[in-house]
Amino acid sequence: MRKFFPILLGFLVLALFAFLIGWDERGQEAPKPKIAILLAIDQFPAWYLDKYSAALDKGFRTLKTEGRYFPVAFVNHAPTLSGAGHATLSTGTNPSKHGFAANEWWFQLEDGSYSWQSIFNDPAYHFIGLPGDEPYSPKNLTASPISEWFLANDPETRVLNVGLSEVTLLYAARGRANAFWFSNQYGVFGTSTFYADTIPDWVQRFNSEFLQDYMKTNNTWDLEVPERFRALAGPDDRPFEAEGENFTFPHKPPDGSVYSPIPDASFPETINPSEGEATPPAIHNWFYNTPFMDIALLEFAKAGIEKMDLGGGEGATDLLTIALNSADNIGHNYGPNSLEVLDYLMRLDASLGDFITYLDDHFGRDGYVLAISSDHGVAPAPEYTLEKGGVAKRLTFAEIDAYLDGVELFIANYEGERADFPEALAK
Repeated sequence: MRKFFPILLGFLVLALFAFLIGWDERGQEAPKPKIAILLAIDQFPAWYLDKYSAALDKGFRTLKTEGRYFPVAFVNHAPTLSGAGHATLSTGTNPSKHGFAANEWWFQLEDGSYSWQSIFNDPAYHFIGLPGDEPYSPKNLTASPISEWFLANDPETRVLNVGLSEVTLLYAARGRANAFWFSNQYGVFGTSTFYADTIPDWVQRFNSEFLQDYMKTNNTWDLEVPERFRALAGPDDRPFEAEGENFTFPHKPPDGSVYSPIPDASFPETINPSEGEATPPAIHNWFYNTPFMDIALLEFAKAGIEKMDLGGGEGATDLLTIALNSADNIGHNYGPNSLEVLDYLMRLDASLGDFITYLDDHFGRDGYVLAISSDHGVAPAPEYTLEKGGVAKRLTFAEIDAYLDGVELFIANYEGERADFPEALAK
C-alpha cells in the first residue's frame, strides 16, 4: 500500500524518518522505501481541500482517501512567513531553534550601519553564472535540515532538493549538495556556488530543451475551470485582484512578449528578447506567477529522479524534496477565493495525480513514501471579507507608515503612567 502523509506540519519529518529506519507509526515493522519525497506547497491552507473538494478529484483525492490526512495542523510560531515555515518543515523545530524567524532582517555591515536584506543573503556566494546576483546560502540555518538526517542515517543516500525559490536551501544539506531552484532573473534552474562549482549537464539540458519549449507553448493562462465548479470561487471580474491590472482571464505576458529558445546550455545567456519585447525578468515573472511554474517543477523533479537514479541504490532510502511556490504567488496576486486560485488548484490536482502515477510506475506502490504539507496558510482579501458581511479594510503602505509615525510621536510625548499606556495608545 502506498504511504501518504498529506497536510501536516511538525509530525511530517518524524513520519518520513520513521519509515526510513524501519518502523511505522504503530511501532510495527515497515518495508523500507526506495525513496522518500517531501513536497511542500507554499501558502496552502487545509481549508482549500474542503472548500474546493468537489473540483479536486485526482491527486488530492488520492492523498486524502489512500493516505493519512491531518487537516487540523497548526503553525506554532509567528509571523507565519515562508522562511520560518519551510525551515520548520525541514528541521522539525521552531524559529527559536532553526534561526529563521522571518524572510528578511537587519544585517549589520562592516561600517557598523544596518541593511534590510534577505535572511538567505551571503555575499560570499552567488547563483552560478550570475556573479553578484542571488547571493544565497543556508549559513543562518542553525538546526539540521531533513537532508542531513537522511545522510547521517546512511551516507550512501542520494539527495535531490528542487524548488522555485531560495527556500529550497532550507531542505538541503549545509555543504556540497544537489540543490536547484528557479532564477527569476534568467528563467532557468540552477544553484549557488555554495553547493557546487558548475551546473550538471542534466539541469542544463532541462533548461535548454524542456523548459524553454514549455515556456513558449504556455504563453497564455486561460480559464479551464468547468462551469459547474466556478461557483466555488468568486466572480472573475474583481478589480481588487492583482492591484487592478490584468485581473480577468485570459492572462498573458506583458507587452505580448514571447520566449526565445536558449541558443546553448551556457549561463547567463539564456533568454534573448527581440526589440520591443518585455525585459527577461518581466517575462519570467509572468510565467513564475502562473500554474505552469509548479507543473514545470514537477517535471524537473522527474528529470532529477531519472538522471540521478534516485531510488535505484542498494539498501539506502534516497530523498527528494520539492518546494512548490505557485500557490503563494497566485494567492497573493488574486486572493484565495479567486477563480485564479481554483484554476491553479485544479491544474495542480491533475499534475499531482500524474506524479503519483509516475511514482507508482517507477518505484512500485510499496517503493516510496510521499509527505505533503505547507509552510503557512492565507487570509482572504479584505474585499471578500466585506462581501461576506465581515469587518475588514485594505490598508496602503502610506496609511501604515502614517499610523506608525503617529505611534512613534505618541510614545515620545507620553507623560502618563506606564500601566495606562496600552489603553491610552488605543485611544
